[in-house]
Amino acid sequence: MMIKVDYREILRLQSIGHNISQIAGSLHSSRNTVREVERLADEKRIRWPLGEEMTNPQLYICFIRNGRKKQTFIWNRIVLGFTVNWRKGGSIPFE
Repeated sequence: MMIKVDYREILRLQSIGHNISQIAGSLHSSRNTVREVERLADEKRIRWPLGEEMTNPQLYICFIRNGRKKQTFIWNRIVLGFTVNWRKGGSIPFE
């Protein structure tokens, strides 16, 4: 299973001045998803350009897996399309 949100592209499009609706439309994501990615990037002070070593799975970990289990549960449903039972030691698959 792959991450469905292209964090790098959201940040790139934001950096060249696209608005939330334009980004959401071009990436087939919801405006709420784009807005949340932009909010998390601001919170973590992550800006474009990113180094090539900063991949989408690494951005996912940086944005989402930050100890907020409720938020992680919601984002797993939005981003990955599945939920993980954290109490049973679930993990996030990356390809």
